[in-house]
Amino acid sequence: MFSEALRILDNNTAELMADRFKAQLENAKIEVKAVKHELKTTRKEVTAARQELKITKQEVDAAKHEVDAAKQEVNAAKQEVDAAKQEVNAAKQEANAANERAENEAKARIKAENAKAQSDARIAKLEAIIEELKNKNN
Repeated sequence: MFSEALRILDNNTAELMADRFKAQLENAKIEVKAVKHELKTTRKEVTAARQELKITKQEVDAAKHEVDAAKQEVNAAKQEVDAAKQEVNAAKQEANAANERAENEAKARIKAENAKAQSDARIAKLEAIIEELKNKNN
């Protein structure tokens, strides 16, 4: 009887241990399933993040190209402005030269007019002297 009770006790202990191991195994399977699900979710998130990063990089590259194009436009506009400034400077120089020529011509005309006026005055004086001399001789 003692041995029968011992055998039953051993059997019950073995079943209890087996049940505990089965429960631990089930818990471990549930935990593994949860970890696998979490891993799958994390992989999806990583894939989405990589795709988003790829799109962002493409957008950055596109923005860089736009900036480069804008810089080229700005440089072209600067060159146009520089060319226009050179044209303005050339026109100013031409205007200054034309003003100087006009001023010199005006001064020459004034001198000529003054010389003519002086000449006319001398002629009038000489004519008056001649007239006086004629009147004296007559």
